[in-house]
This record gives sequence, structure tokens and C-alpha cells, in this order.
Amino acid sequence: MAMTIMNNTSAMLTLGQLNKNISKVGKELKKVSSGMKLNSAGDDASAFAISEKMLTQIRSLEQDERNVKNGSSLVKVAAGGIDSIVDELRNLKELALNAANDTNTDMDRATMQKEFDQRRANIDSITMETTYNGKILLDGTYSKKSIDIITTTVIPGTPPGPDDSWLKPTHPDIVGPDTDGPTVHSGVIEPTGTPIIVGDHAVITQSGVYAIQSITGSKARITIAEGVHDVKFISANPAGEALSNIHITGPADGNANIWIEDLTILNKDNSSFIQFCGGNNHLNFKGSNTLNFSQPSAEFATGFVLGSYAAIHVGGGLTVEGGIDGSGSLTFNHNTWMDGAMIGSNGYNVTGSSDNISSPITINSGSYTCNVAQVRHGAFIGSGSGSGIGNITVNGGTFVDNSFHDVTFGSGSGGTYDDPLKSYCGDINIKNATITALNKDFDPVIGNGYENGTCGNIYVSNCKIHIENNKGAGIGSSYQGKWPSNITVENTELIVKSKTGAGIGTGENGQVGNITIKNCDLTQVVSEKGEYVGRGLMVSVA
Repeated sequence: MAMTIMNNTSAMLTLGQLNKNISKVGKELKKVSSGMKLNSAGDDASAFAISEKMLTQIRSLEQDERNVKNGSSLVKVAAGGIDSIVDELRNLKELALNAANDTNTDMDRATMQKEFDQRRANIDSITMETTYNGKILLDGTYSKKSIDIITTTVIPGTPPGPDDSWLKPTHPDIVGPDTDGPTVHSGVIEPTGTPIIVGDHAVITQSGVYAIQSITGSKARITIAEGVHDVKFISANPAGEALSNIHITGPADGNANIWIEDLTILNKDNSSFIQFCGGNNHLNFKGSNTLNFSQPSAEFATGFVLGSYAAIHVGGGLTVEGGIDGSGSLTFNHNTWMDGAMIGSNGYNVTGSSDNISSPITINSGSYTCNVAQVRHGAFIGSGSGSGIGNITVNGGTFVDNSFHDVTFGSGSGGTYDDPLKSYCGDINIKNATITALNKDFDPVIGNGYENGTCGNIYVSNCKIHIENNKGAGIGSSYQGKWPSNITVENTELIVKSKTGAGIGTGENGQVGNITIKNCDLTQVVSEKGEYVGRGLMVSVA
């Protein structure tokens, strides 16, 4: 019978130590054989974790290196295809010049035409056969941004001419505003009653009609009390005589339903004519209304104005209409520099900081004209300079913008691109409107303000638009505007003339997103130095 030692403590300790030594020798042999100090978390848990993180980074960098090499190879393939196309273009030009020589016979020219057609076909073949890993590189689909012009056949970058019938809409009967359609109206009811005369520092405590009385040398601050929503203002002065320094503040709880009729206002400071508060506000104007502004609030030695109020401040959200039938008109005249929007938010620093609000603006009808004698940094309808606003929606109306600077619909100007002072607005949706703006410089008519102004996506449909500008696009981004908004234009009659900005797309040295154009007449969309649809002039900027 075998004997077993069950309680030899010394032997058990010796065996345990032997097993530890064997395990330690195994680990050391693993290090020697692999050449690595750390083979598992048991060697050094914290150091192993650091090692694994570094190995992940190394593998990522190695993949980045392979990606760069692949990208370099792709570019070399594309460059080879482009070189081949350039050679064919040189040959085409040579053939065209040769064919123009009077020493050639008609038979000679017919032979040259065959070669010409073959070389053109070669260009198409090179375009489709220049591929890398199955990707076609030179047909335009590999571009990061797309220009999708849905008409017949359009070559982006090719200036249109007066006889290019293929640029015209396929359904001309649906192009432009629907003048026979019903006027959009929110349904708010016009206040009625016997007019009550009000003047300086009046507080309106009940709904009704109020005749504003001009008070010499005073600022008539008229406040509508909270809970009073339906108020109409007319003039107590003789017809055509201006009212001086009239400033109206809406009810604090919003939901204002304010109507104005045949008012001529002359405000000698830059405070808002109407300051709405809260949300869900409505402004209706009947007859002919003119708002004149003649004095900024602050002016630097250079003449630059900082911090002027919006002429009509939207508060928490505003719908504007030209009366029930849409026939009312509203004209803004400003003879100094302007930082606030005409309808929108205040300019930067008017209350010590940017007026960054997300309030929506809706325009349903009416005729609007903006005349600024010097430079306007705030939008006509949108955000003030260096400030913000929400979505802008236009359902109809006629707009004439005679100001030299800044957008008609969108964000106001900011600072330089790297400046923290920015301006912005939400999406811009315009339909069934007539827009004329013939004196723009750095800014588009519809889009983001100068340099670092931003806006959401732009959608324009069933409009009639006439634009002439300089460095900004007609519709799109400003000079050096770097915000990739997508642009869609449908069923719209367009006359757009730009110098260094695109007709539709980017301003000079600017950026936009994808561009889609459906059923529009593009024969009168031109750019002197940029593309009529796409990019403006791209030059290096110091």
C-alpha cells in the first residue's frame, strides 16, 4: 500500500516556491523570445494599458500613411487624365485655327472636322475611363459638393449666351410668382373704434385705434400694457406731415396684433420704431408707411457705427403683412451707417453684447423698400451686424433693396473670418416674391453676411429676382463667406449679374454647399470672373 505525505509543510513550501520560479522563468523566456518587455497585463498593468494605447495610435498613423499614399496615387491618375485632355484641347485649338485658313478647301475642312469630332470623343472617353479603384475621377461626381442643375444639358462654368435655349425652363408656365393666387394672411383681425389721441410716454391699457400726436422736442415712448394685444396706430397730424421720434413697445407677454396705417415717422435716434416682446407677434401695415432715421447712437472716428437698434425688432417672433389684401407698403430711409436690421435683431453691443436670438421672421405680403445713404451692416430682413436671428420665411411680397452693403435676406456682417464677432440666421425660405437689389458689394442678396456671417439652407421658389452685385454671390455666400449652406432654386425667373462672385453659389473666396436648380431660366445669370452657377473668383488672400 502506497504512503502519502499529507502534512509535510516544508515540502509544500518548497514546491510552491519552485512553481513561482518556473512561472517567473517562463515569463522571462517569453520576453527574451518576443523581444518585448510587456506581453500581458500581468507584467505591468498600467504600463500595458499605456502600451496598448500607443500601439493603437501607431496603427492609426500607419493607416493614415497608407491613405495618403492612396490619395496621392489617385491624384496622379487624375492628373494624367487631365494632361491627356489638355493635349486634346490643344489639338482642337490647332485644328480650329487651321480650318480658318482660307488656303483650305471644303474637302480639307471636312477632313479636319472628322479629326475634330474624333478628338472630342477622345475627351469624353478619357473622362469616363480615368478611374481609380473603380471610381470615375473626371466626370464631376467625385467632387465634394455637387451642382445639380435640372434643365436640359448644362456645363457648369460655361457662360450662357442669349441663344442658349437649353438653359431655359422646361415648363415656363410655372416660372415666377403666382400673381393670380390668393394673398397669404394670418387671419388676425384689424382693430376698429373711435381713434384715441396719444402722445409722449403714453401707456395703452385697452385694445382699439390710437392717433399718435407729434410732440416737439420729445421722444414719444408709447408702451402697450401686458395683456393688451389688438392695437392700431394712425397719425393725428395733417396728411403727409411726419411724426417725430415715435417709439412703440409691444406687450411684454407677446401675442401682439399691431396695425399701422399711412404713418410717416422721423426718428432722430436709432432706437427701434417698434420693439416687440415675447413671441407670436403680428404687424400689419395699410396704405403708405415711411420710417426715416437720421441719427446713429455711437460713432467711431472712422465713421463706423456700432450698436444701432433694429428698425423693427421681432422680439420672440414676428409675422409681417401688408394688410389683408397685401397692398400696403413700408419704406425705410436711413441717412447714416446702420448696424441693426431693418426687420430683425439689433446690431452688436447695443445692450453690451450680441443680440443672439433664435426668433423666426415670417413675411406674408406687402411692398418693402430700403434706402440707406451710407453703409448698412445689418440685413434688410434678418440679423443685425454681429448678432443672430432664427428662420426667415417669405410667402409673398415685393422687395426693393437700394442699400450698398449687406444682405437683403439673411445674416448681417460679422468681423473678419477669425474674429469671434459672428452673425447668423436660420434657414431662408422664400417663395412667390419679387426681389430687386442692384447695388451690392461684398454681400449676397440672399445668404450669409460679409466674411464670417452664417446662415442655414436657402430655398427659393416661384420668384422673380433681379440682382447686380460685386464680390458677393447673387444667391449664396458673401465675399470670404465660409459657411456651407445648401442652395435650392426652383421655378424662378433670374436676372443675376455679378463681378467676382458667382451668380448663384459662392462669393469671391467663399464657400457654399450643394446647389440644386430646377426649371429656371439661367440665360441671364452671369459672372464676369466667376462661374454663373458654382464658384466665384478664387484668389489667394494675405
